[in-house]
Parts: sequence; C-alpha cells; structure tokens
Amino acid sequence: MKRVLFLIITIFILKLNLFCNIGEVGWWIFRRPQPVKPKPLAIYGDLSGVFNNPAVCSTIDKKEVLFISDLSGFVGDSFYSVLYNHPVSFGDISFGIVYYDSGKETLYYMEDDEEKERTVSLQKDIMGFVCYGKKIKDDMFLGANLKFANSDIAELRSANAVALDFGLIYLLKEKIKISFALNNIGTSTKFLEEKEDLPLSLYLAGGYSFVFPKNQNLNLAVEFPYILEENRFIFALGLEYVIKMFSINFGYKFSDVETEGSAQFGFCISFIKNLNLSYTFVPAKYLSSNHKLSFSWKFN
Repeated sequence: MKRVLFLIITIFILKLNLFCNIGEVGWWIFRRPQPVKPKPLAIYGDLSGVFNNPAVCSTIDKKEVLFISDLSGFVGDSFYSVLYNHPVSFGDISFGIVYYDSGKETLYYMEDDEEKERTVSLQKDIMGFVCYGKKIKDDMFLGANLKFANSDIAELRSANAVALDFGLIYLLKEKIKISFALNNIGTSTKFLEEKEDLPLSLYLAGGYSFVFPKNQNLNLAVEFPYILEENRFIFALGLEYVIKMFSINFGYKFSDVETEGSAQFGFCISFIKNLNLSYTFVPAKYLSSNHKLSFSWKFN
C-alpha cells in the first residue's frame, strides 16, 4: 500500500510541476528558458534575450553560437540550451533548442495484484524555436518567434504545444532602450483530461546606459512581465558594470514565488575578442539554487 501511495503522490507532483510550476498557468518549458544575464539586461544585445523578446536577434550584427548549461531544482536534473544567430540580407535569423531532464527515479506500482517497479525519467521537456528579426530604422527593431514544445511525464503521458512571440525594441535617444513583446500566443494538445493554457504574457522592459572613459560603462534595466491568465506582474531590475573585457552583473526579482525576495549575481569574461564565458548564481527559496554557465562565440 505504501508503494502504491508513493506512485500516486509522485504522479500528482509531476503534473503540478509541469503545468503549475510557479503560478496557475501551465507549460513550464515556455517560461523556464532565461537569458544568461539577469533578464532585464538581455535588452543589451544578449542572444539569449530572444526568450523574452524576439526583436533581440535583429540587434546582433554577427554570427553567434551560444551554449547554456543550467543546473537547478531537484538534484540530478539538467537544463541545456543551444542557440545560433545568422545575419542575412533581409534581417537576422536565430534558431535553437532547449532541453530539460529532471533525472531518473524508480516508481512502484500495482499491476494484476502484483507489485512492480520501473525506472523512468520523471519529466522531459524539449522546445525548439525559429526567430526572425529585422532592423526597420536606426532606432527600431522588430522580431517574431515560432516555438514548438513537447513535455513527457514519467514516460507515461505527453503533450505538444506551439506558440508565437512578437517583439519590438525602440531606441529612445542614444542611451535609452525600450523593449516590448507579446509572448506565448498558441495552443496545446491534451495532457490528461484537458488542454492546459500557455503562459500568455506581455513583456515590457527599459534600460539606460552610462558611458565612462577607458572602455567602461554601467547598464541599468528594469522589466515588467505580466502573465495575463494569472493577472500577475513579476517586476525585476538588473545592473551591469563593464570594464574592457570583464563585467559583473546583479539582478533582483521581486515577486516570483520560487525566488521571492532573492538576488542573482554573475560575471562575464571575454578571453579573446569574441569568445565569452559567463556564470550566474541564483539562490532559491525552495528546492535548490540555480547555477548557470554559458559560452558564446561571435564571428563574421
């Protein structure tokens, strides 16, 4: 009886984790991918910023490969992203893949009045995307993102989803940037009894850059994501200080359940002109903290 109860509780937790992780609306894989730096700072040309606003890809004028390794949550889970940006004559095209695996676990269950066990991956999510961006004017950039996702729970149930993002970045004067996006417009197949809503959201961010002598600058940014179905804002701010080939950053998220009242810290080193290594640490209120390591290479 104890093992049967364990199975029931496990399935319940997995469903909760997939569709109700940090909020009421489902499809966690559409929320989980985050920029390398604190999210508000993605407005400053970080390719991983396409997760927030697809117009970011149109601000990158070089080919770029970006790999992100994100270790967080339960012990044994893994989260990886690979992105590529390619400038073309009619704009920029970015594409990538995001993969999450919560790790293996042994489930116990009853079948034909006999106790059995099975080792499975508790949760596997995968998302692919293709993004297009174009510089409309010197001060305006547009972008659109098409995303496909699949989520599998305990190798027992799975569902698919498709979503669109639309974004705009506007340069107000030389040092002020405004970012606006409408994310996760789409639909999904049924997982259990019914379809789960995608986390449709509005994204608004702004940034200001202070430029100092000797290749130094200070970037400030704030963001106001709004999840429509949950009627909830997640306000955050970011700060980055850059000096030549080294930068440090700080972010603070005010109203996210898991990281409520927590900060994140990180740094970036440019070993060669266009090779970058970044690390970010995000302490968590529940589960375990987040360690994010990324490597990027820009080339012509």
